[in-house]
Amino acid sequence: MANQCLVWEKSVSEQWLSSMLISFAQDVTIKEPVKVFFTALTFAAILKIKAKRSKVHACESSQQVKTGYYKKHFCTLKLSEVEEMRRRQAKKQNMTRYLTELGLYLVFVFFLMAVCYGNRNDHRYLMTKSIRDGISKFDKMSQHHLIIAMYWSWLQHVFIPGVFSSRWYNGQRDEQTISIGNKHSLLVGMARLRQLRVKATQCKVLNYMKTSFEECFKGYSTNNEDKTVYNKPGWRPIDNATRNDDLFQLSPKPWRYQHAEETDATPRWGQFSFYDGGGFVADLGYDNHTGFSIVTNLQNNGWLNRQTRVVLVEFSTYNPSVNILGVATYFYEVDASGLKAASMQTRVLSLDSTDTLSHQFYLICLFLYIVFVFLYFGREIFRLYNQRSRYFMSIWNWVETLQIVFSLISVVIYMILQSKTISTMGKLRKNIYANLSFQEAITCQEVENVVLGIVNFIVTIKLLRIIRFNNYVALFSTTLKISARSLLSFSIVLCIFFVAFLHFGVLVFGSVSGRYSSVLKGAYFQLELTLGRVKARPINELAQANTIYAKIFAFLILFTLTILCMNFFIGIINDALLDAKNYVSESELYDLIDENRCSSSKERKEFFDATSNRLKQSRTSKTSAEVMDKESGNIGLDPTNSSNLNFDLISQAIIAWRKKRSRETIDKQQCSTRRQALFDRISNTLKSLKGESNDDCSKRTEKKKVRFQEDVVQSSLRKLRKREHDLLQRLESIVSGFTAEDEEFD
Repeated sequence: MANQCLVWEKSVSEQWLSSMLISFAQDVTIKEPVKVFFTALTFAAILKIKAKRSKVHACESSQQVKTGYYKKHFCTLKLSEVEEMRRRQAKKQNMTRYLTELGLYLVFVFFLMAVCYGNRNDHRYLMTKSIRDGISKFDKMSQHHLIIAMYWSWLQHVFIPGVFSSRWYNGQRDEQTISIGNKHSLLVGMARLRQLRVKATQCKVLNYMKTSFEECFKGYSTNNEDKTVYNKPGWRPIDNATRNDDLFQLSPKPWRYQHAEETDATPRWGQFSFYDGGGFVADLGYDNHTGFSIVTNLQNNGWLNRQTRVVLVEFSTYNPSVNILGVATYFYEVDASGLKAASMQTRVLSLDSTDTLSHQFYLICLFLYIVFVFLYFGREIFRLYNQRSRYFMSIWNWVETLQIVFSLISVVIYMILQSKTISTMGKLRKNIYANLSFQEAITCQEVENVVLGIVNFIVTIKLLRIIRFNNYVALFSTTLKISARSLLSFSIVLCIFFVAFLHFGVLVFGSVSGRYSSVLKGAYFQLELTLGRVKARPINELAQANTIYAKIFAFLILFTLTILCMNFFIGIINDALLDAKNYVSESELYDLIDENRCSSSKERKEFFDATSNRLKQSRTSKTSAEVMDKESGNIGLDPTNSSNLNFDLISQAIIAWRKKRSRETIDKQQCSTRRQALFDRISNTLKSLKGESNDDCSKRTEKKKVRFQEDVVQSSLRKLRKREHDLLQRLESIVSGFTAEDEEFD
């Protein structure tokens, strides 16, 4: 090799060495291991075939031994042992079915949790807090007596600098004009003001006061909303002789009414009313200077007056770092009584990128969740088809139905939400300065959250059904069943006391305290007191209205509802819990077999014991007794003796005994039919004798009772005979099975 390297020179030698090393590495790492693997696989397959053949021969040689064992094992079994084996097998099947159901349900719960929380994180809360902290001091305006002046000042000095891009801390101008004041989020569309107004109506006062009060302005509703299309600045009306070309010049946009289709806004709940999506809209532009000039112009021309019922300040912002869109709405509301309130609502929408692995995993879980929903839907349809009206008698079937219905609704709402979001984002990509609204997408997300919350609640409640064999769950269920009547009667007394205090509180303290300003607020306040949430501040608010009544009222409501009624409630639950512990300890909590056949485990045990005793008695009949006496000497541990049993003779004896029993049953049924016909004739005769004395009536009643009791006895006997017939059929099938096995072995 050294001589060849000297002849080939350096470059050729290096190439030769590299090729040799590469070839050696391929042989060691790839070629040789593959050869060894396939060689071992071939030998393993050949040896496995030989092992199968030897196993077959071994099985054939051991059949005789197994035959003797089976005969001996069957002959030594008792009927009670057979029933115990059957019960054990049924319990295994039910346990397997239960574990399968539990596993599938837990998988469904996992996919549901992934759908609910897959696209949710703490960035949503941080985004909301960032918006609220960036535009603050709005909630405090309702505490100021000059709220209108404070509102205009807040718009000019807090809202506009917070929404539009301003200078940096060193005085330099921000080149990113579409960002908001915190420099991290971008302004989507334009910020705007939307006002809803009411019409001026005639005051309903006394006649001598009409000259003093000519106009009144009611609270907001869709019926009395002012929808005047064109107005001059200062809310002056447009002359009828004005040409159409001059309308837009005389009536700027903030003074023109726009419907909900034009504003692209959805109806919103406020503190005082439910507000429509239309109104008078004033767009604030895209920079600080434009927004400030528009707000100043509206203030100078009296854009807010007595007819104003609400002003909604709306803007949308997007943070690309966390892919979250925030929509903030500031409510300035005016009630008909003159009360003014300021509040805000901030809602966020996650816009996850479709390129990330987490979003792809979320989509996979969503797809599997939809598959599970449709599978459960098909299963419930099949159950409904089989059970018909009996399906609706179980409360858990209703729970399952509600779970499927709300799951389907959540899937439909998710599809609508995605279509709305994609449509709006498509418009935004075309024109980043377009005045867009994400209100519909936000509303769909809120509805989806509510529906998913209901589904999670139902799924969590259903876990009680799945773990029903647990001792504590059974104890809880039994406690509720025992205390149901007592709690129902006690709740009536509690409601009477509760409503009595509620009436007194609303009538006496309703005009002064906000706790009793309405029936709903009063009920909520009394529930807090009943549950023990007692604070000094609410009591002091009541004392401001009337000191004497407030103290007496507070003492009575705390003593009656909080101390007396709640202790009664706890006492009822405690007594029921003690009874439930005694009841549950005596029953079989973990018995999962034949739940539909017997109403309780105690009845089930009695049923199996009675059946076993009945079968033992049937074995002592004449025909079977002869067979058992004849073959009794062969029952032992020796398999050679057990092979002398005549299983055909045993089977024939059982069949003959069953035929004899069926003939006796037919004779008894005929006798029962004649007896029933006799009682029917007597009953018809007694019905025709309505004019007889009271003694005859009492005798007829006694005969009816006798007939009813005999019918009940006959019905019970028929049920017992039917059960006996079924058990004998099972025994015959067992015997015939072993007989066929013996014949095969012989």
